[in-house]
Amino acid sequence: MTAYRAQRLWLTSAAAGRIYWRRWIRSRDPLAVLVFAGILCFYDASAKAGDTPSPWWSIVVFLAAWSGFLAGYDTYERLRSDGSLRLIVLRGAPRLGIALGFAGAATATALLAVALAVMFLLLTGRTVVSADTLIVLAGGCVAAAGTVTYAQCMSLVLPKDTAAVLGVLALVFGASAFDRWLPPGTPESVRALVHGLWSSIPTTYRLSQFAAGHARVSNVAVMLLQAGVGLAACGLLLNRPALLARTRSEG
Repeated sequence: MTAYRAQRLWLTSAAAGRIYWRRWIRSRDPLAVLVFAGILCFYDASAKAGDTPSPWWSIVVFLAAWSGFLAGYDTYERLRSDGSLRLIVLRGAPRLGIALGFAGAATATALLAVALAVMFLLLTGRTVVSADTLIVLAGGCVAAAGTVTYAQCMSLVLPKDTAAVLGVLALVFGASAFDRWLPPGTPESVRALVHGLWSSIPTTYRLSQFAAGHARVSNVAVMLLQAGVGLAACGLLLNRPALLARTRSEG
């Protein structure tokens, strides 16, 4: 890649990130993130003393996945509906730069909720600053990025409501091992299909395994691959001719 192309890619990414942040700050999303993280922290703090306490990192796992989905699922849909995305694409900006900017800004947004969870854990003494805490936090960042890019892929091809429903179903589907959803006696072909589908999406189960210290190298490698695949898919989808078509609202 030449220096000119690299500079153009960087400038496009910065501009796309700025667009995302301006829209996000002007919306009700910041309040939603604060309320979402606050409710989860309050629920965790008010748990009965007699209950078996959940691992300290469980709140990080939950917020990394769900805030990533909330930050990414309507990124492109709003721009598609009002015609803004068409104008952005017509300017001839590098598609990968657009995808990088939106994904980066949305991931940073999602990590605000994760940061609030970590602050809560530190202030309440649930955990302390340590190598393990930093490792789990890094894994949460990767998982949030993967969830963001997959949600953004959906927002490029699906209506907002459909993307929301499918996104929630994916989060629920990935909350436990794939075989939990299969009844006894399921044919091997069906098991393989379900396992393949489960493995292809970001899952809170994989992040939980990573946070618990199980197969950290392989788990983080898969999460990095998922984030990269989601980002590449967004870049490719931005080349769709349908994005250049005028919407009805544009006349």
